[in-house]
This record gives sequence, C-alpha cells and structure tokens, in this order.
Amino acid sequence: MALPSEDESCVTVRDLRVSPSASPIVQFRGTGQPRIDRNQREHDMVTALAMSEAFATYTSRPIVACGVEIGSVLFHDIMNMPGRSLENTETLCETDIDQYSVQMQSSNVKLGNHPILGLDMAPSSLPPSTSVEGSVVAIAGFAGNAADMLELPESERGTAAVLKAIFSAVQTEGVPMARLRARLPTCTVSDDTAGEPGVAAYCF
Repeated sequence: MALPSEDESCVTVRDLRVSPSASPIVQFRGTGQPRIDRNQREHDMVTALAMSEAFATYTSRPIVACGVEIGSVLFHDIMNMPGRSLENTETLCETDIDQYSVQMQSSNVKLGNHPILGLDMAPSSLPPSTSVEGSVVAIAGFAGNAADMLELPESERGTAAVLKAIFSAVQTEGVPMARLRARLPTCTVSDDTAGEPGVAAYCF
C-alpha cells in the first residue's frame, strides 16, 4: 500500500501482511528528485496517490503513481529504484535532507499547472502474460483556473486525463514510458465561470 508521509513530498510503501510497527518497504520522493537543501520547496507536494501492478512474463511489478502539486503525474517502478530490491528496506526520502544524489528512474506526464486532485490506476492486462512489457492505465483529475482554461482550445479544457505507462520486465534499469492517452471534457467553462473548476476524485 502506498501512503503519504510526514514530509509532504514523500511516499511510504508498506506491506499489509506485516506488523504496522515494522519498517516500510521503501520511502521515496514522489517527484523522483532528491531535495538537497532543507529550505528547498518547489511545489513538490504529493497531492494524489495510486498503486497497481504491471503484469509481464509471468511476473508482476508494483507501480506507484504520484500526482504532484505542479500538475504532473509520475510513475515509479518500485523494483527499479536505485540500489534496492524488495527484499531490502531502503529510504530515498529523508525528513530533513536527502542523502542520495541519484535521481529515481520515473516517467513524468505534465497535465497542467495546477495540482492533481484525484488519481486511480489499474493493470492494462491480467495474468498470466507472456509479454516482456507490462503496463498500467491511470486516470487523473485536476483543476484549472477558469480564465486560463478559456484561452485554450476547447479540446484541451478537460480536467480529467487517461494515461498509460509501460514497463519492461527484462530491464534492471531504465525509465518507464508514459504518455497521455486522452484528455476528457468535464466541467463546462464559460465567461461566467469563476474559481478553479476541476475533478477531485476518480475510481475505476
């Protein structure tokens, strides 16, 4: 299970089969970037989380999707985090300063300039699979400033998006491939619309 952490930019992954007092499987920054300066804060708050599995070649890979404050969704392959395996507890997230100079292997899809408010994810296919690639499909909801949205073409005003991320079962390192599949129309925006219309929750 992927959970928020005390640090607003960090994610904790725990195994529900073990005691809550045990150490988590891993902690990492949702943005995939180490924070070198304790005073650094560049809108990196994790605002939405989802976790699923990508099935490939009779194996499964745990995938965590993080929606962040700056309007991006990042996909993280837990098994491809630098220098770790699921058998070892590691932290890529320190409360004060990250001691890791390495950046996580993740894929980033930018949806806008406003926070991702809702996120859900599911595997693209169910096991057994003989493909060397596994994939997940995610759906994200976000908000947008009404005045800014009116300046966009009508096809780009939707505040929901369908995303797909592909992961290789044979690579030990590498960046997953993620892309925007569709932007969906949601709230109707007109000259009379005020505030930041958007979608705050989604579920498959």
